[in-house]
Amino acid sequence: MNKKTTPRFIDLYYDWMDDELLPKEGLCASMPARLEKIFFDFKPSSEEKIQLIKEGFCNVLWASGLPEGHKDEWYSFTPLRQTIILLCACINNEY
Repeated sequence: MNKKTTPRFIDLYYDWMDDELLPKEGLCASMPARLEKIFFDFKPSSEEKIQLIKEGFCNVLWASGLPEGHKDEWYSFTPLRQTIILLCACINNEY
């Protein structure tokens, strides 16, 4: 596979770590189509979204680790997002 057309998780991690920003709002929206499908299998239930709100976290970008109301940081490549991408890279034997 050509890296330029189908980047691996580890490639995305290094690209996004350069300025600690995602290209779009949110992790799912920033993923290439081939990889994006993986993330849509993991969505919080209604109860989990309510729990995020109770704990003060954003329930729209639930995997961001951002506090509710921090829309100005939706492009941030937060530590939680970094961990998710690195975990995906490990699962796929990317190094």
